[in-house]
Amino acid sequence: MSSVSFDDSFITRVYTDPAPTLASYDSLWKEEVFTLVSDWHRYSGTPLDHAAIKAHLTALTDQGEEERNTHPVVRLRDRIMARAPTFQVEVFPRIAPLLPPETPIEATATLVALIVPGAFCAAGRIVVNLSHPQFLEAGEDLILNIVAHELYHFGFHSHQDTGSGTPPDATPRQLADHVLWWLQNEGMATYASYNLTDIYPAHDAAPDYTMLENPADIRRLTGNVNEVLAAVSTQPRDALRETLWTKGVRERAFYVVGAHMARTIDRERGRETLIALIHEGPRSYAEAYNTLAPRDMKVNL
Repeated sequence: MSSVSFDDSFITRVYTDPAPTLASYDSLWKEEVFTLVSDWHRYSGTPLDHAAIKAHLTALTDQGEEERNTHPVVRLRDRIMARAPTFQVEVFPRIAPLLPPETPIEATATLVALIVPGAFCAAGRIVVNLSHPQFLEAGEDLILNIVAHELYHFGFHSHQDTGSGTPPDATPRQLADHVLWWLQNEGMATYASYNLTDIYPAHDAAPDYTMLENPADIRRLTGNVNEVLAAVSTQPRDALRETLWTKGVRERAFYVVGAHMARTIDRERGRETLIALIHEGPRSYAEAYNTLAPRDMKVNL
């Protein structure tokens, strides 16, 4: 049985009375969700700006109760929580067919604010930053679409999680398999959430989906993927990590190309084959796609 709960306690605490959080700011970073935020910053190489977060808390403290209660973050939280029960019913029947049968998914979507990342998943949590400018502008449909994307990751990881890290003495082939794991992992999740845009429309706010519908973008981003794969044999680990993060994540190559690969296999070889490739692994995923792809859109193995 799959389930997802929505935890809005941080939003309630901070937007009701931010003063205690500001006064005990250091203890905030001992809470589980904020240790995950710290981990995200370390992994992405993005500096954690405590001064900026304290400034946001100070600004909220200076606001009156009514202003905080009607803050755009609070209004967005309210709309998400109102749709949470329906989301539970809608999402799992749509993502389950893209996973092996009887794959359980259990997660908590934790709604926070004042941080840098928009959303990420770790340790059974989906952390969603409601103060992210993209979310405030686009609204709850985009957020629910992203939560669906992250929920898919939990199901995928229950079958295949070995590619998320590499040993210090990894060989070029192991590093290439790590890149291919990113491609399958993010690609399958993007394909799952793309197939939910009829319920949670996100094209205007999520460039991944627009690029997925443009062959020129897919071809261009396939070049990104192949650039990362070439770098496993030429770059030191720190440089490779930056190339992977820039070309694959920030520029969205893993998401768009990986989803195109999933869609191609699904259409040409069938759903059963696509699901079987979750067990067979990322290299088999890329090999299966390459048998179907034109020469200028193949992944270089």
